[in-house]
Amino acid sequence: MKLTKKFIKENAEMTLKEAFPEVFETVLEVGVWYKYNTTLFNYQKNGNVYGFLRGVWKNDNNWFWNSNIGVEIATPQEIQDALEKEAVRRGFKEGVIVKPLWETPLYSWNVYENQIRFEEKSNAFYFGCCIFKNGTWATIIQTITKQAAEERLGIKII
Repeated sequence: MKLTKKFIKENAEMTLKEAFPEVFETVLEVGVWYKYNTTLFNYQKNGNVYGFLRGVWKNDNNWFWNSNIGVEIATPQEIQDALEKEAVRRGFKEGVIVKPLWETPLYSWNVYENQIRFEEKSNAFYFGCCIFKNGTWATIIQTITKQAAEERLGIKII
């Protein structure tokens, strides 16, 4: 890249970003969270992404990201805030029973709101237990109280 006196005079009104857009491009890395305007996404192979398109969760293999211009790496706090908001929207709250996303997901686990954290290294989000990892959400196990079951079934459970 060579900057000449002639180029400077001819393009005096341009910003550096307009004159040299390739310098400001971000080379997207697989597994990294990026942000662009109201979009927050995790870049995957072949341009596939999952994340929040204008604040709405998407992970359907029909969403691609082709442009690198203007994309910035998202902070762990931005990621945690978005995942926490989505978790609440999905019904994760104190006392909910889930099938967590970890090595032995055969066991159920309670959700605890005082243990919310995003772990950037493992790309996992915890709400007391792991409820999000690499684009996949844990399953909420539907529960019912004994009294509600008795009323619904019209029988006494002993």
